[in-house]
Amino acid sequence: MMGMKMAFFPWEDGSGKANGGICQSKMHKPSKSGVKLYLNCNPDLKTVLARVSKAGGKVTMPKTNIGENRFMAFIEDTEGNSIGLHSNK
Repeated sequence: MMGMKMAFFPWEDGSGKANGGICQSKMHKPSKSGVKLYLNCNPDLKTVLARVSKAGGKVTMPKTNIGENRFMAFIEDTEGNSIGLHSNK
């Protein structure tokens, strides 16, 4: 669509769960300081974090306990976007 590359997150009609997609084009500029996308990595962040560097990304904040059995981390993807991750373990 209009020269954009797009990918959509899995979704189930009527589930009530959030869904959406990501776009890449000349109009979209990667950024470390722009809008943050947060992805749910349940049950445990360690599974996703173990794959980041192998895929060319970088862990910029390791898995951190934020209280009440919740954890978060930040990664930088291969295009330079900062992405937040969270999980219950």
